Amino acid sequence: CYKGHVCTAESSKEHGYTLGNGHCVRHNGGEAQLSEAQVTALSGDEKLRSYLSNNVLRSVLRTIASSPDPSAAMAPYMGDEFFSGFVTQVLDTLGNVEDPIANRKAG
Repeated sequence: CYKGHVCTAESSKEHGYTLGNGHCVRHNGGEAQLSEAQVTALSGDEKLRSYLSNNVLRSVLRTIASSPDPSAAMAPYMGDEFFSGFVTQVLDTLGNVEDPIANRKAG
């Protein structure tokens, strides 16, 4: 399980996020942190940049990220073709990144 979100320094403090190495990490211990390779892949993906240029999507992502139960907050949007396309693109992008930590655990 992972959580990708967009946050600003101002809103991140009030929702329990901190900025670390250019990305936000939620402080609840139950979520996986993204590796630097994953963050780089996400930030460099042109399709994701295109999705994130949509103000409505950014607002939805802020709502989900600030929810006490992000999975439940995301569920109603999964039926939306644009939102589910964004989620699929995030998963595809992350799936194409070699994760040395996961490889060490598997080996």
